[in-house]
Amino acid sequence: MTGAERQGPAARGPWAAAMEWRDRSSRTRQGGLLAVLTGATTGLAVAGFDRLVKTDLFEPVLRAPLWMQAVLPIAGLVVAAVVLRTIGHGASPSTADEYIKDFHDPEGQFDQRPVVARLLASAATLGSGGAWGSRARRSTSGRRSGRGCSTGSAAPSRAKTSSC
Repeated sequence: MTGAERQGPAARGPWAAAMEWRDRSSRTRQGGLLAVLTGATTGLAVAGFDRLVKTDLFEPVLRAPLWMQAVLPIAGLVVAAVVLRTIGHGASPSTADEYIKDFHDPEGQFDQRPVVARLLASAATLGSGGAWGSRARRSTSGRRSGRGCSTGSAAPSRAKTSSC
């Protein structure tokens, strides 16, 4: 390596510095575009989930007879358990614990298969009148869409990435 190469692009000439700046600028734009797409995807997923649960599932429960309103949350929990066992292949409902483990795992081996099962189980529980705590589902949606549209070029070195 020559002395000019060690000193950086400015020492190699103005064209080398301009080319390096253009490459960095391009990567920044790509990263910004991916951030916008990830945010839009997450927002649409959260809005769709909230509409499904509140409007399509929960509002009919409110119009149901009182005895049915008392029974439906139990039915929703049974449906959630069946969905986690069958579609999720025995997945745990603990989304927040999985998120914390994934964040601190340098290997990045988060199992994405149970994501759909957890979202369906959550919709069954919340839509049938179970406890309202959909923040974990929002973080699941955000993490899933972020994972689906990230690339190695703009991501931090510890991030676990895949291609969109």
